[in-house]
Amino acid sequence: MARFLCYNQTEWTSALRLHIMKMTFKEMTVIRKFLRDEDGQDIIEWGLLVTFLGIMIIAGISLTGITPVVSGWYTTVTDVFN
Repeated sequence: MARFLCYNQTEWTSALRLHIMKMTFKEMTVIRKFLRDEDGQDIIEWGLLVTFLGIMIIAGISLTGITPVVSGWYTTVTDVFN
């Protein structure tokens, strides 16, 4: 916390209030900048796209009936590592 060069209680209280107001203004500025920033939206959109594609691939494998083939590949790979 900042040191205040004040001679009496009233000056100290006023200086402290001013410091808190400045700190609050800085924090509000940071929050506003964060809310206006749109860089994180790209990451979320890519995450949603990858999730959707993963669901579609799993659904496609299940519906086409090649599940036993994939299961066989999985068994082969796990046998190699065991």
